[in-house]
This record gives sequence, C-alpha cells and structure tokens, in this order.
Amino acid sequence: MADDEKTRPVSKPAHVMILSEWDTPYGRSLGATFSMQASGQSINEIIEQPEKRPRLIHSYRYLRGIDGQLPGDQSKENQPREQGQKTQLGQDIAIEATEGLNQSDYLRRLAHKIKQDNTRW
Repeated sequence: MADDEKTRPVSKPAHVMILSEWDTPYGRSLGATFSMQASGQSINEIIEQPEKRPRLIHSYRYLRGIDGQLPGDQSKENQPREQGQKTQLGQDIAIEATEGLNQSDYLRRLAHKIKQDNTRW
C-alpha cells in the first residue's frame, strides 16, 4: 500500500434520495422497490420491517398536479404562467400563489425538509 493511500481520507457513503408522486401506485412503491433491489431484502421484509430498510435510502413524496393544473384543463393551458416581479436590480422573481389547486406552499415545505435532512447527513 502506498503512503498516499494510507493518509487519504475515506469518503462517507452517499445517501440516495427518491422523490416520487404519492398518489400513484408506481410512485408509492418506488422507494420500497429501490430499497429492495439495493439491499437484497424481499419486498415483504422492506414493507413489514421498516426499521431494517437501508439507512442511506430516503423516500420523499409529493402530490401529483403540483402545478394546480388538471389534465385537459383548457382554461389554464391558454393563460400565461404566473406573472413575475422585478427586483430593484431588474432580476425576475416569481410570485407564489397558494390559492386553489396550486401546491407551491407544499413544495416549499418539502424542499426545506430535504435541505434539513441533507445538512444532518
């Protein structure tokens, strides 16, 4: 073994984040299926014994239709996207509307949770 190999720091194993839709069968099963394949455990072990799931695999879910548009909704497809505002420096910033079907407030909370978890890891 060379001297530089002895002094090189060992990197930490990477965490894996699975982000999927909560309200589809595919999305709900994606995290468990990935964990099953990565760990070599059976799907029953993964589902019935969540404490034995691989600790480096994390599942996050969001609701389908996050933009507030329903499939085939013609009224919103023809309208311009949310209007932006300009800062004093002329940079565009988006105005976040949390009315109706729009779930941007949920996205903000999910992003905050993922960021906190990433810092903790």
